[in-house]
Amino acid sequence: MSKQVFRLLALEPHPEDAATIATVLERTGILQVTLVATATEGRERWGREAFDAVLVDYSRGEAKGRELLKTLRETKGELPVVFILTEERRSFREDWPSEAVILDRAQLPLTVLPQLILPALAEVQQRRQEVEAQVTLPPSAVWAAQQQLIWALRRTLELTQRLSYERSTDWSFAELDEVIGKLFGCSAWGVLLVTDAGPQLEVFLREPLAPAAISRLERTLVETGKQLLEMPFVAQDLTLRLHGQTSLEGPTETRELCLPLVVRGETMGLAFLCWAQVDFAVPELQMFSLLASQLALALDNSLLLEASKRAIVDDLTGFYNRRHFFQALEKEIARVFRYGHLLSMVLLDIDHFKAVNDTYGHQVGDEVLQEVADVLRHNTRQADFWARYGGEEFVCLAPGIDLAGARSLGEKLRRLIAEHSFTTRAGELCLTVSVGVAQFNPQRDRDADSFFARADHALYQAKQRGRNILAMAP
Repeated sequence: MSKQVFRLLALEPHPEDAATIATVLERTGILQVTLVATATEGRERWGREAFDAVLVDYSRGEAKGRELLKTLRETKGELPVVFILTEERRSFREDWPSEAVILDRAQLPLTVLPQLILPALAEVQQRRQEVEAQVTLPPSAVWAAQQQLIWALRRTLELTQRLSYERSTDWSFAELDEVIGKLFGCSAWGVLLVTDAGPQLEVFLREPLAPAAISRLERTLVETGKQLLEMPFVAQDLTLRLHGQTSLEGPTETRELCLPLVVRGETMGLAFLCWAQVDFAVPELQMFSLLASQLALALDNSLLLEASKRAIVDDLTGFYNRRHFFQALEKEIARVFRYGHLLSMVLLDIDHFKAVNDTYGHQVGDEVLQEVADVLRHNTRQADFWARYGGEEFVCLAPGIDLAGARSLGEKLRRLIAEHSFTTRAGELCLTVSVGVAQFNPQRDRDADSFFARADHALYQAKQRGRNILAMAP
């Protein structure tokens, strides 16, 4: 399969913008850009070379753009696809007889040009190929192609919708791998995302590639990312997650098709396909552009959900944080007053935790906190609400449980912690916790703060009595 390359003549008087246009378009690997700064130069290049499309920047030089388009109108033969960069909202019918593709310069950065230009070019090229071939497929072949396209569109929509409300992208990517494999027959695909933790590269291998091919792909994506994402980073900055097996006997060279993932005019990353043996064709380009658009929206929603989760969850333990705990407590108290439900609180503090940090270091202390959280999580109900209240302090809201039930729960957790052997890099450690419990009392507790204060006072009493015991609020 021969590689489709589109030739584009770009009239851009501004040097910096001209360099950006050439870089972002040629990084796709299928656009060959010829830059001109004047209409005269554009006419000369047009007269002696063949181009599939013309890009003129009206916002930087409308007179020059109009002059070049006038020359093209007078040219015999098939007219090219014309893209007009402009900051105005008006008709350009007087400048170009056929429908031009208008790109809003005020709203869209130049880095998104590939995603806007490639689908239009691919559509025109496909129409030309169909006319030139003049081949009529048998009805069965047409039906089969339509069914495959319908299946791909349906599966893509399902997966991107699910990805939009999932906080983890792992399984959605894995299922999307099935769709991409059937649609494109590529050797590998993936995404490069810009996150708060730095650039992250997900590569899914459809066939074993040599490690050299992966290294080359990283370098290519870094260079492409620098331009399309407008972020300075090097390969060492990437967090690479490779899904699939490499092979020393696998292909060492691949051809890539990269498209930006754009949401609300901002580029959040790249989507890419790689072929080791063949190149892509026009229909694949069209479908990949559609898929990239859907994937960008889904990933944006997923990352927003992930960011909202980070705002309420403690990174170390996975429990909710103190701020979200009090928000949840207010809601539970409102339910108590409205429905008369029971509500209790269990407050735990690791005994002598400062000595763990001082003796073994904070890394060991973090390991202890994580393992304590695991013990608590796995020995309480799904309805129980856990939060990390302070450094070594954990709190549990237990709906539907009275004071006796809270005491039983707290005593069980205290015993489990005392009997547990904590595995750390410093060896096996033994710990204990002190526990305070309280039941919400509408006659005594004015609000969330007063309820928590009673449980906290019970915990203080447990500490005063010698630790590793449970105390109940009156």
